[in-house]
Amino acid sequence: MAGAIFGLAPGVANAATAPTVETTPASSVTQAGATLNATVNPEGSEVSACTFEYGTEATYGKTAPCTQTVGAGSNPVSVSATITGLTANTNYHFRISATNAGGKREGADAEFKTTAPVITPPTVKTEPAGFITQKSAAMNATVNPNGSEVTDCHFEYGTTMAYGKTAPCDTAPGSGASSVSVSAAITGLTANTTYHFRISATNSGGTGTGLDREFKTVEAITFPTIEIKPASSITQTTATLNKNGKVKPEVKVIKVKLSGTALLVTVKLSQKGTVRISGKGLRTTIKRNLSAGNHRIRVRLTKSGLAARKHHRKLVMHVALTVLGRSASASKSLRG
Repeated sequence: MAGAIFGLAPGVANAATAPTVETTPASSVTQAGATLNATVNPEGSEVSACTFEYGTEATYGKTAPCTQTVGAGSNPVSVSATITGLTANTNYHFRISATNAGGKREGADAEFKTTAPVITPPTVKTEPAGFITQKSAAMNATVNPNGSEVTDCHFEYGTTMAYGKTAPCDTAPGSGASSVSVSAAITGLTANTTYHFRISATNSGGTGTGLDREFKTVEAITFPTIEIKPASSITQTTATLNKNGKVKPEVKVIKVKLSGTALLVTVKLSQKGTVRISGKGLRTTIKRNLSAGNHRIRVRLTKSGLAARKHHRKLVMHVALTVLGRSASASKSLRG
């Protein structure tokens, strides 16, 4: 019919339209969390449900409610939901879903990827060396893996800070979060020489290198070679022991005094040694480890010695100084 105006029948309400929705990029993405974003236009009908679906596949499996109330307006409203408990370095899918009296509408699928975990290189500390000898030493350090498996642990060492040589750690630091003591024993060093060393350890986050330290090997000790030669310059009271002509130990009888049933014999030694005094009519007397210098030694007379003294017969006394297993001797004659 021309000019007719069509409309809804009396008493029939306008039909509601389902919300218009749009999934927008996620934000604030970390290793374990993210913020899901979208817009929802209620199209004039109160939104009764507003949620995000998400998961590691497009089938989702988990939901999170919109933080904002969308209302019943006719303009797009920004909505979001913060989610946690995610896995690092993983792809996730999500979409918006909103419902009003006109029905439910779902947004397009969107994706984001959580960030990879931040792995810190090992924390290392070069410690002082120990057990240092002329040709060997033990290098020491501590290594903290910082939660990531240490794949290489070694010491660098050498006579300069360029190092040049390496030695593996004797203990694997592992993948813990606390410091582990490590060491490496090295040999073939040069005596009386300064060496530099440092620790180096690597995990998936990188390499940690310790500060330089130094140690000095022990100085070599050279023992003198001593050749003992036969005694020379032997007289009645003195003798000279020859040792390559460098050291000439001597023993001298300085004084002999009769004292009752004994002799008081004063001897002079050029160096430390053992003195032995003997002779017919004398009791053999030995004094060990006498120092260099003068010593008075009491030597007792035997019965024959006492008789010789009584009848003024000659006594012959022998004095021997023993040094380094060889002896120098001197004799002394006296009358009772």
